[in-house]
Amino acid sequence: MGRHRGMQPYQAADPTTRAQRMTDQMAKQLSLDEATSKKVYDLTLARAQKVDAIQKGTDDNKAKNQALKANADEFKSKLKGILTPDQFTKFESMRGRMGRGRGNSGPDGDKDSKDQK
Repeated sequence: MGRHRGMQPYQAADPTTRAQRMTDQMAKQLSLDEATSKKVYDLTLARAQKVDAIQKGTDDNKAKNQALKANADEFKSKLKGILTPDQFTKFESMRGRMGRGRGNSGPDGDKDSKDQK
């Protein structure tokens, strides 16, 4: 009775769906060509699959957060090699706007990257 239609427990989309959504959004926002979009999709899919494995792999939140941060850093590093400098700058800005309030995928990566430059 207490549940409304559509109010089921939160379940993240599968890695393929998440990767496609992110790639579609990046392609639109960053004006990616088809070849670059394919590379971004492959990288994003690999990241989403790793995130799922990390989430399922341990109940230790500290270890989980460290692994997620390392995965995000690896993704960012590889993405930087795929995008043009201008596209990567736009991605960083886009990511900051999208990530607010999302925990590990939020703007903390942006803050860290600015400290490293």
